[in-house]
Amino acid sequence: MPERASRRFPWLPLALLLVGIVVFWVVPAMQPKPRVTVQASGDGK
Repeated sequence: MPERASRRFPWLPLALLLVGIVVFWVVPAMQPKPRVTVQASGDGK
């Protein structure tokens, strides 16, 4: 049982780091997206 916990520990911080990088990349990429969505919504209406 202790061996499994030890193996799961290393991927925990790694996954957190990956999520942080993805969020950092998605946040700026999502900012300019709302502008395009607003224009598309107006055109659709």
